[in-house]
Amino acid sequence: MQRICSPSVSVGHSYNLMDVRGRRIVNVETASGNRFAVHEAGAVPFFHANMYRHLQVKQVKDENSMSREKRAAQCSVDSKEKALSLLGDTADDKYPIFMTGPTLYTMCTVLVDLDEEKMTIYRGNPKNGVTAIVLPML
Repeated sequence: MQRICSPSVSVGHSYNLMDVRGRRIVNVETASGNRFAVHEAGAVPFFHANMYRHLQVKQVKDENSMSREKRAAQCSVDSKEKALSLLGDTADDKYPIFMTGPTLYTMCTVLVDLDEEKMTIYRGNPKNGVTAIVLPML
């Protein structure tokens, strides 16, 4: 946390940090000028596209990100299967959550399971369930 929130770093980014033993996941948004916001994930899932959600900074309203966030808010996510379905959603032709080009692409999808202490990286649309690799987290 100290490294990504360092005042000597000038970057706008969203980091997801996990403490497997402590069963915590936090999302940290950073911006230049030593600005950052920390959001702890809880029982209610949250979706993060390519815009700041918690850090109050001036930003361009990106229609792509706003559309994907709106679509995610319409979906119930109460299981791994539903989470993968959401992350693989292509219902919006113009701004799908899972992007297949021609300009923007989803490179891979990662599912972190704190209960099973593993991280699964999916190849292609995660709705299809094709795993590239499963990594132990401890």
